[in-house]
Amino acid sequence: MSTAVSYGTQARAPTPCQPLTCRLEFCATAGAVPCARSLAKRIIVQWGRPDVADVAELLVSELVTNAVHASAGLPAPVVRLWLVAEHDDVIIRVWDASVHMPRRQNAAPESEHGRGLMLVESLSKQWGACRKPSGKVVWVQI
Repeated sequence: MSTAVSYGTQARAPTPCQPLTCRLEFCATAGAVPCARSLAKRIIVQWGRPDVADVAELLVSELVTNAVHASAGLPAPVVRLWLVAEHDDVIIRVWDASVHMPRRQNAAPESEHGRGLMLVESLSKQWGACRKPSGKVVWVQI
């Protein structure tokens, strides 16, 4: 009986199916933000991307916070979060029913608000927003 021996190679773990996706829906309340942040971080770590989990957590927090604020007063205040991991990228998408597109602001040093999209811009490879028939999606790539 012979045994095959391989030199210079290691067995690799099977590559998971790509892309990895997750979709979550929240009532647009303040409680949605910590839930979305926590779930997103845990999912991204489970996907084997702990290197971007902290940044993803912060970006999800910013985008969901903005979506919750944009949803105030709407008849169906819902926020949807999509996470996608493919190749070396993680994409975060947040939908809300508001038609008002996000605007990057130049906040004064003493201002308590207006820095969220500057933070999104500085921590991401790219970001953007697009109108949908029933609202908008803001996305970020890390």
